[in-house]
Amino acid sequence: SSDVCSSDLGIGRATAKILSAEGATVIVADVQDKEGAETVAAVEAAGGAAQYHHVDVSDYDQVKALIDTIVSTHGRLDGAFNNAGIEGPTAKILDVPLEDWDRVIRVNLSGVFICMKCVVEQMVKQDSGGSIVSTASVAGLVAIPGAPSYNAAKHGVVGLTRTIALEYASKNIRVNAVCPGFIETPMLNRVTDASVKIREQLIK
Repeated sequence: SSDVCSSDLGIGRATAKILSAEGATVIVADVQDKEGAETVAAVEAAGGAAQYHHVDVSDYDQVKALIDTIVSTHGRLDGAFNNAGIEGPTAKILDVPLEDWDRVIRVNLSGVFICMKCVVEQMVKQDSGGSIVSTASVAGLVAIPGAPSYNAAKHGVVGLTRTIALEYASKNIRVNAVCPGFIETPMLNRVTDASVKIREQLIK
């Protein structure tokens, strides 16, 4: 519906609303507390159930504590959507500071690895299967000049997804990635606001 896909929403919030509409209890985890609370409010306003937890996905202890809390509160974990991500600098490799590379890889790739590790552990313990979906990107399938760290991280998410899917298919744990093109979200707007030319090229 138009309200689910409106441009003021990120993919995570839109997905939370859809999952809730399908009957899921939604646990929102993020470092953006205001936005997380707004997502919970949007889900609840539509008649769904949601909770917010402040979690840095690049911190194993925080992610593990979240999974433990979910299980102790709700009894189980049936699905996970790894969607936390940052855009990183728009620059060629010679102009990408090492700290920016590390930050993008830590959130966009290591964060997915950590979340998968904790979620798979719980799903194996439950022995009832489950579903894990991660947001990769079209940048995980083809290279986009000017985004080496983002491209590398998203290619890594695709490779990680394929690996874990093979490792745990026998446990009935489905592991998939979605590779969106350019969706009008707050992240895309941040990337393109600085340059009309970049925006036109991406849309083309």
